[in-house]
Amino acid sequence: MSEHINLPVEWQESTELPYEGLYFVAVRYPVGLGAYDFANWNGQSWELGYEADVVGWVDISKVLDLIKAGWPLGDSEVSKKFEASYKPYDGASGDEFVLSN
Repeated sequence: MSEHINLPVEWQESTELPYEGLYFVAVRYPVGLGAYDFANWNGQSWELGYEADVVGWVDISKVLDLIKAGWPLGDSEVSKKFEASYKPYDGASGDEFVLSN
C-alpha cells in the first residue's frame, strides 16, 4: 500500500476533552520532532508511554468516520456463518436482532 490519503481531520487543541477514551493525537517530542499516534485520555492526562506533548487531538470516532477499509477476506467464513444464524427483524419479538435456532 504505497498510496497516501489526506484525511481532513479537524484538530482540537483544547485541554478540556469530552470524555475518557481513545483519541488520534499529534505529539511533539522534546527534541522538536512531531508524529501522529493513538493515545488514551484517562480524564486527567494522556497515557502515551513515552515523553511527549499532545499538541492536538481528534475524537477517534471522527477519524473512523473518514475510513472505508472494507473487511479482512480471511474472516469471510465467520461472517457467512454469522449472517446465516440470524433472521431479518420482523418487529414482533421486540428485539432488534434475533438469532435463529
